[in-house]
Amino acid sequence: MNKIKKDKKSFENSYPQWFYLVLILLPFLFVILLEISLRVINYGDDIPQWISVTEDKLTLNPLVAKRYFSNLKDVPGSDQDYFLKNKKPASYRIFVLGGSSAAGFPFIPNGSFSRYLKKRLEIYYPETYFEIVNVSMSAVNSYTLLDLLPGILEQQPDLILIYAGHNEYYGALGIGSMESLGTSRFVVKLLLKLQHFRTFQLIRNVIRAILEITVNNNIEDKAGTLMSKIVKDKFIKYKSDSYYEGLDQFKNNLEEIIELSKEKNVNIILSTVTSNRKDQKPFITTEVGIENDAQKYFNLGQNEFANGNFEKAGEYFNYAKDYDEIRFRAPEDINNIIIRLKLKYNLNLVNIDSVFKSKSRGRIIGNNLMTDHLHPTLNGYKLMAKAFFENIKNNIPIKEKSNVNLSLDKLDSLNEKNFLFSEFDSVVADFTIKSLKNDWPFIRKENKKAFDEIFSLNNFVDSIAMDFLNKKYSWELAHRKVAERYLQIKDFKNFKTNMDIIIEEYPWIVKFYDIAAEGLLINSLYDDAFPYLIKRYNLEKDAYSSKWIGIILLSKNKTDEAINYLITSLNYYSSDVQVLYNLAGAYSIKRNYKKALETITKCLKIKSNFAPALRLKSQLLKAMGS
Repeated sequence: MNKIKKDKKSFENSYPQWFYLVLILLPFLFVILLEISLRVINYGDDIPQWISVTEDKLTLNPLVAKRYFSNLKDVPGSDQDYFLKNKKPASYRIFVLGGSSAAGFPFIPNGSFSRYLKKRLEIYYPETYFEIVNVSMSAVNSYTLLDLLPGILEQQPDLILIYAGHNEYYGALGIGSMESLGTSRFVVKLLLKLQHFRTFQLIRNVIRAILEITVNNNIEDKAGTLMSKIVKDKFIKYKSDSYYEGLDQFKNNLEEIIELSKEKNVNIILSTVTSNRKDQKPFITTEVGIENDAQKYFNLGQNEFANGNFEKAGEYFNYAKDYDEIRFRAPEDINNIIIRLKLKYNLNLVNIDSVFKSKSRGRIIGNNLMTDHLHPTLNGYKLMAKAFFENIKNNIPIKEKSNVNLSLDKLDSLNEKNFLFSEFDSVVADFTIKSLKNDWPFIRKENKKAFDEIFSLNNFVDSIAMDFLNKKYSWELAHRKVAERYLQIKDFKNFKTNMDIIIEEYPWIVKFYDIAAEGLLINSLYDDAFPYLIKRYNLEKDAYSSKWIGIILLSKNKTDEAINYLITSLNYYSSDVQVLYNLAGAYSIKRNYKKALETITKCLKIKSNFAPALRLKSQLLKAMGS
């Protein structure tokens, strides 16, 4: 026995302490080396939250949703609002967080409430530079909002607006979602952090590949809308364990968002969420052979509404929504959580649900303000913007001077005048909703209609809209195709509207100003072209814009300004006979005949047979007594 102990002790003493340290560290070293190797070979995704659109502007990474949708090839995106890398001193920066309703579906991007709100704020606070950055995306819930928040807080926001709650069960990482990571908030949040590592992505992809082979767990294999693809556990009963887990998830995530924002002294405005009660029957009714209370309450609500008993009808319609086991609309408990958190943290609250009720017969919301089950109409989004605006105006201190004497009617009028929305945008929204309602859960999958039964392509706008939805064209190119067609048929008003929409979305891209200006100039619409030329010139000076600005100013008898622009044009291109001719004419108007003669002589050296220049030279010589 003593010999065995002695041999054991001798064995232990034969290895130095660093040997055991290496044994402990070896797995960690392996993981580190694997991570470095994966990065070297560029395996996986590096998904920063923000990307540059110009040297001085940032926007939300269009691929950021890959953090939450590991099974989708085409992930949802945001409105792609941009903001300055270096915040201006006299600016006010607002971030908007939420799901598809907050993003403006189906009117994305220029029909969202945030775009309408921005214009309203700019009119009321003309001395303030507003940046409203909408990072909302379809089919995401409070986990996405919480994950994006640290990156948002780094960008020095003055205010955060939150309109969220409908996607808590089926949105990415929700308990009923195909993208679910379980019900533990600790685990989900940990996995969200780990996914930034390539090693974790490798493990996740291997597991997913195995699952696709063994259980066919791939969303991409399923045809249909994102709404129909994202659901894993269809039925979530009212007041079941899963129901309460969804509520706890929402409450805890939203509470953490509030606390993190308060630590940075960032104001938050919460909002209740709203939905279609009167005209959206419970989704559970599309399922065969299921007896349910939701349909019973919906029928009772319809009867009471028909009889004018609106208060009772409202109660029944709310019950129908809450008992609907296909939980795409937030239950009333979600709004109760929002209101309780507003009181607990003394936050500002916009009660959008109440605002919509006030504009609905019997205070019961239906198709009057809803395109489907929960996405507002364009007028609905305008109502949302007005409600948020009033809350900001009344409760949020903004340093710069406001138009306090501006009446509400005048503000509405100016807002409408500056709100850009085209027939193409309207058609895209209409087609999007028709497509959505031609799939589960609105109907059973076997009842889906054929393409030609739901879509009617009556004109070029319809055709281009369909090409856009089929991803033949990008959003920008589709609008440009529409604008080009309007230009061909001499519909200049709609040509300008579509070009203005593109320019508002991409105000830093000079070619869009050029397209708009050239289209109008070739049709002799000089006054219409002028604003585009000025904006283009201020963005990037060149021979073309300065030339035409000078020519148009000369036609308006603004000779001194015209001369400055024409000289600038020559600095970029000294051989433009049209510029030299107009500059000579400007000098002659100022009776500076010497310079006029010098300039027209240069013009004729370049083009000796230029008849207008020859006539002007003859006139100048007579005027000078030669």
